[in-house]
Amino acid sequence: MENNDSDRQHLTDEEGPIETTGPQGVFRVALVAFCGLVAALVPKLGGLIALVSAANGSLLAIIIPAVIDYRCPRPAGWDPFLLSSEKAGSATSRMRTFELYVDIIIVVLGTICGLWSSYMTISEAFNGS
Repeated sequence: MENNDSDRQHLTDEEGPIETTGPQGVFRVALVAFCGLVAALVPKLGGLIALVSAANGSLLAIIIPAVIDYRCPRPAGWDPFLLSSEKAGSATSRMRTFELYVDIIIVVLGTICGLWSSYMTISEAFNGS
């Protein structure tokens, strides 16, 4: 295989400033204007940011990993607790029952805790605490 750097040359050459098209520039200006308008009109912006982070934090940290663990296929022989004769007998391995229950419990508790933290954030915002 021949090392051909000419294919990658356009990645390192400096061609000057990046030019944006008209729609890209309009979109950027509109996005900055929208963010400025939200910051000016929302009286308690910190409460809004806390609400969004409370709702998304539990989703990203607790719920999505458990769902991924449930939904991803496992290759044959992934389980270190099976005997070698049990590993050779199947093309794909299945999730053990207790792992399924643990994933379900994590999703349910993550949902409840996420809703609770969102409720607390909303109640603090309305009560002025």
